[in-house]
Amino acid sequence: MTRSNPSKADHGRKWPWLVLVATLLLLAGGGYWWLSQPAERRSGGDATQSPLVRATTLEATDHVILHQTGFVRASDAVEVVPQITERIVEIAPSFDVGQRVVQGTLLIRLDARVAEANLRTAEARLAQAEAALEETRISLERQQKLHVEQVISEAALDDAQVAQSRAEADVAMAEAELARAEIALNDTQLRAPFDAIVTRENASLGQLVQAGNSIGQLVATDHAEVRMGLLPSDLSVLGQAAAARGLSVTVSDPATGRTLRTGKVGAIVPAIDTATRTVTLIVDIPDPFAEGESSVRIGELVELSLRVPLGAPPALRVAAEALKGGDTLWRISDGQLERRDVYVLSRTDSTVTLRGEALSQGDKVLLSDLAAPADGDTVRVAADAMQVARGD
Repeated sequence: MTRSNPSKADHGRKWPWLVLVATLLLLAGGGYWWLSQPAERRSGGDATQSPLVRATTLEATDHVILHQTGFVRASDAVEVVPQITERIVEIAPSFDVGQRVVQGTLLIRLDARVAEANLRTAEARLAQAEAALEETRISLERQQKLHVEQVISEAALDDAQVAQSRAEADVAMAEAELARAEIALNDTQLRAPFDAIVTRENASLGQLVQAGNSIGQLVATDHAEVRMGLLPSDLSVLGQAAAARGLSVTVSDPATGRTLRTGKVGAIVPAIDTATRTVTLIVDIPDPFAEGESSVRIGELVELSLRVPLGAPPALRVAAEALKGGDTLWRISDGQLERRDVYVLSRTDSTVTLRGEALSQGDKVLLSDLAAPADGDTVRVAADAMQVARGD
């Protein structure tokens, strides 16, 4: 009697089903792959002829922003310098670094005892000289009468006239000495010549200061300035440097882009900088040290944005990424590329302002980098790949 093997029989019945399941899985995977391909590939077309690209549109603008950086400088600064050698007897609390002072504020008082004594001496000498002058005047009048009566000689009259001239000279010298004494006394008080902020202070009570040696520095608080160099390309936008006078300039933090102050072009240096070959604009910043986060500091690096209005025709603004191979844009019209050479007015890391023939607001231009684009190449613009230039 022969005994059958159940395991071999079951195995023989299962393998056709395994083959069927595997075949169905392969068919399903292949169908999914086919459906996921672009329409051109499913229809037998060559997808490399129509690459999927990103694009943006051109925007019209009536102005251009010229960007430069510069350092904040004091428009007016003065050293606190004593004109006489004396000891300090008083230091005003406001004469400290960072403190604000108004015009006429007493900063330093020097020992005035010697100056006061010299003033009294000069006043006494003037009084003495004036008395002597009056005496010679009376004497001259007497001599003139005697000369008319022919009592005295011509020589005696001349002597009286010379004496009066000498007395007048003595009075003039005494007046000059008094003026010097008054100035010396006034020099014992050092006062702020204008509204200012103290940027340096080196004075101690009792210190013997020497005439001509600085003991501090004041910087005017009403205005500061930043120098902005214009490149030849910037001048081509303005037409001439003089056109910049009075234009508004935004002063911002170059690290964060936060606006600090707004100034104006106040002056133009009438000479080209020999080192940079630029024309220098002097940007005036009013009230630069006002308290708050938007204040600026002397020596601080800031970014300057000069807004220049443009005449006709209007310029166009586009994302900087759209500029290819120097100064070239690729316009997309009906899915085909068209090369357009442009003239760049200004550029930043993110945007470019330009002019170009056969370009207008709303035109679609290429953003993606293609290996070797050419006129007439066809492209497909992804619906979710359109970008808008973010300008100034």
